[in-house]
Amino acid sequence: MDLDEKKLNIRAEKIASFCSPYIKHKDKVLDIGCGDGRMIISIKNKLKKTFEISGTDVLDYPLSFNFKKIKQNKLDFKNKEFEVAILNDVLHHISKENQIKIIKEALRVANKVLIFEVTNDFPGKLVDIITNKMHDSRVNLPLTMRSLNEWENLFKQNNIKFISFTSKRTVNQLFLLKNYFFVLKEY
Repeated sequence: MDLDEKKLNIRAEKIASFCSPYIKHKDKVLDIGCGDGRMIISIKNKLKKTFEISGTDVLDYPLSFNFKKIKQNKLDFKNKEFEVAILNDVLHHISKENQIKIIKEALRVANKVLIFEVTNDFPGKLVDIITNKMHDSRVNLPLTMRSLNEWENLFKQNNIKFISFTSKRTVNQLFLLKNYFFVLKEY
């Protein structure tokens, strides 16, 4: 296993541990900002659950599962088409003005939305820049991370019911990142 694959597995394991209680067998799951799809497939393997994956991104990727491109912050899916939508390390690649638009779109197409976001600190920004430049230089890097209070205020201002968790930096991570995990539902 090369270093890139090892990093992917460590990250997927961490994300899967947070997502596990919210993804059930046979759920339809939408990965918003799925990129090349490796992360959601790795998360699915870690969860050891059978569920259907669809993906969407602002960039085109050839994927082995259903994929639709995001156009003008709109998701080309029906209302409540999915049980779960996941935004994994995606929102800080979007302007702060458009973050709520994509969150509302996620809530429109899914019953619940899981958000896994890096915290607003120097290590998170540095790792994000390096990782994205290595994997796909087309990825937008506005680094619009928010503090926990900023995220929670954004949800409250938009009448979005949520629970939040903060992951600790752990020794087994290659980059000692801290993350926020949110579970969202509309009121």
